[in-house]
Amino acid sequence: MKSKIIEESFHKSIDVNKEIFQGWKQHSFMTLNWWIGILLIIIPLLLWLKFRKKESADRLQYAGLIVALVSSTLDYVGTFFGKWKYDYEFLPATSNYIPFSFFAYQS
Repeated sequence: MKSKIIEESFHKSIDVNKEIFQGWKQHSFMTLNWWIGILLIIIPLLLWLKFRKKESADRLQYAGLIVALVSSTLDYVGTFFGKWKYDYEFLPATSNYIPFSFFAYQS
């Protein structure tokens, strides 16, 4: 009985994911906000590569990784429980907004 409920829920989630992808493709992909998200990934990364202290790159990368993991986890929990949502995701397969979780806070 339990596996039947899980199986039904799994199929429902696949159907919802297909709808989300279609909506993303029609209303978010290649829009101005989508391109801004791309720039929020690329620009901080390029700035970091240019202005970082080469001798402390390892330390900065470890600190950035910890910040990214914590912020991404908290972002995932918030979106999972419906506390917020992102209308213009970089990729619809992720539930968080990658530019903010991984790049915007670290430059």
